[in-house]
Amino acid sequence: MTPRFHLDENLTTRIAKALLKRGRDCTTCREAGLVGATDEQQWQYAIREQRIIITADQDFLRMAAVDMEHPGIIFWTKSADRPFGQLVKAIDELCYEKSAEEFRGTVTFL
Repeated sequence: MTPRFHLDENLTTRIAKALLKRGRDCTTCREAGLVGATDEQQWQYAIREQRIIITADQDFLRMAAVDMEHPGIIFWTKSADRPFGQLVKAIDELCYEKSAEEFRGTVTFL
């Protein structure tokens, strides 16, 4: 199965748009009706919809440590010298390397 993603609200929606241009399935909080939602609500949405969360929010790392039954997390360590284009390219490349099942229960740091 091809990985599907959900972009956390703490990252720019330009990431989702760039992934969509590359043919990747990526929802945003606005599309999912989760603008202003809690991290727990985002977590439950990702589990229900089987979407890998793309985030820079460490709260998701804590949730993943407690609940290993999740579709996966891609954690981006943001910094001024790392443009979001690097993240998009890395996620796109990961989709060629890993199936959705291989992301399950894992945290990928980019």
